[in-house]
Amino acid sequence: MSNSRTALDKDVMTASDRGGGIAGNIVIILLLAFFAYNQAANTGFFTSSFGPLEAFLFYAAGVVSMIAPTIRAITGRRSSARWVDLGSAIMWSITTIWLLYVFPFNFAHLTDALPAFLRFTLSWVNNQVGWVILLLAAIGSTISAIYYAARIVMDRLARQPSQQVRKELGQEATM
Repeated sequence: MSNSRTALDKDVMTASDRGGGIAGNIVIILLLAFFAYNQAANTGFFTSSFGPLEAFLFYAAGVVSMIAPTIRAITGRRSSARWVDLGSAIMWSITTIWLLYVFPFNFAHLTDALPAFLRFTLSWVNNQVGWVILLLAAIGSTISAIYYAARIVMDRLARQPSQQVRKELGQEATM
């Protein structure tokens, strides 16, 4: 009983946990807006290799990644969004792997959309650093997908009565 109570306690989110998810969504919106502006202003950050497929994957992965924190903020439970977390992680894995293959970026222009006084903050990011960041994102999202899939399986197994319990229940039903 104490194990299931502990698991339940971990599943219930505090107000700060829920607020953190919403704050994360705000950051994602700002990042998506920054990249959308870079694309619309044709700063040179996105190369001609950034076609409709790359744009769809890039922006859709960002939007999809906001769904799970929103669900958790509404429900107050971590487990309520596990399937969405899994889908988001898979989408990010596919997106980052594809973007590594195509690499439709020119990081020399990453800061062109920033005000002049802020450009120094990201001026050190070149194509090699950008590629490594994408590689780390691909690895991290793939590991996350495996983790979420394992959590879903473990949660399902934890909810199923053990063979011993089923056997005892079956014996009680025959008595």
